[in-house]
Amino acid sequence: MYFTGFKFLFILSFLGTLAWAKEPRVDQINLNARFNTVKQQIIDLIVKNQRILAITLIENELLRDDKDYKNKLNSLKFNMLNDFLSLSTQEIYEVSAGVVLSDKKKALNGLQQCLLLEPENLQCRWLELKYYRRYNTSIFNDKALAYLETTQSFKPLQFLRSSVLIALERTDDVVMNLAAKDNKVLNSEESVLENIISYNLALNSENYSKAKEILNYMNLHYMDYPDLVFMSYQLSKLWPEGVGFSDVSLEKQFEVYQKKCADLPTSIARKYFFDIALCVRSFK
Repeated sequence: MYFTGFKFLFILSFLGTLAWAKEPRVDQINLNARFNTVKQQIIDLIVKNQRILAITLIENELLRDDKDYKNKLNSLKFNMLNDFLSLSTQEIYEVSAGVVLSDKKKALNGLQQCLLLEPENLQCRWLELKYYRRYNTSIFNDKALAYLETTQSFKPLQFLRSSVLIALERTDDVVMNLAAKDNKVLNSEESVLENIISYNLALNSENYSKAKEILNYMNLHYMDYPDLVFMSYQLSKLWPEGVGFSDVSLEKQFEVYQKKCADLPTSIARKYFFDIALCVRSFK
C-alpha cells in the first residue's frame, strides 16, 4: 500500500538483515557495516524527532558511488519519509484525506496541521497535492514539480509520480517510467493506478480500442470507481463510432459524473485517494 502506518522501525530492522551477496567482497563488507552504522544513526535521530538531520545524513551518504549502497539508502529514505512519526499526525491526515474533495475549509486546516507537524512526510505532501489539484491548479503545478523532484529516486512511488506527470500534461514523460517498472505482483492500489495510467497513455497515442479494453476491465473489477463515468464520456467524445452514445445520452454522462462526485461517500474518496485527479477530471 502507498499509505501505511507505523512500520518504519520494523522496516529498518528488516533492511538490516538483507544480505549483500552470497560471497561479499571486502568493499561490500565495509559498505554493509557502513550501512548498519548509518541505519542506527537514522533510528536515533528519528526517535529524537530530528528527521531533517536524518535526511541530511542520508544525502551525504548518497554521494558515494556504489549503486547497491545507494539503492539501500534510497529505500531507507523512502521508508523514513513515508511513515508518520506520531499518531496525532496520522489521525489528522486520515480525517483530511476523507474530506479533501468535499470540505475545503476542513481539508485545508488538516493539511496545514499535517505539514506543520511533519513537513517532510510524503503522505502529508500527497494530501497537499490532492488539495491543490482540487482547488488551485496553478499552485498544484508548482507543488507537483517539487514533489517529482523529491521522489525521483523512490521506486515505490513510480505510479503516483506517473499520475502526477499526466496531471501536468506531461504524458509523453510517463512511457519510460512504466517501461522500467519492476515485474512484480501489484497490490490493489497499484493495479488501479496502472490501469488509469495505461488508459491515459492509450488516449495519448489515439489507441482508442485499447482504452476501451481498459475501461471494460475496470468496470468489471473496480465498479465503484466514480471516474469510470467520466472516462466513458471522454472516450465517447473522442471515439463516438467505438462507444456509440447518442448525443443526448453523451451529455448526460458528464452530468452523472458531476452528481456522482458531489455525493461521493467518504469511504470511496478515501479508497481512491491515491488517484490525483479523482472527481476533478474535465474534457479539454
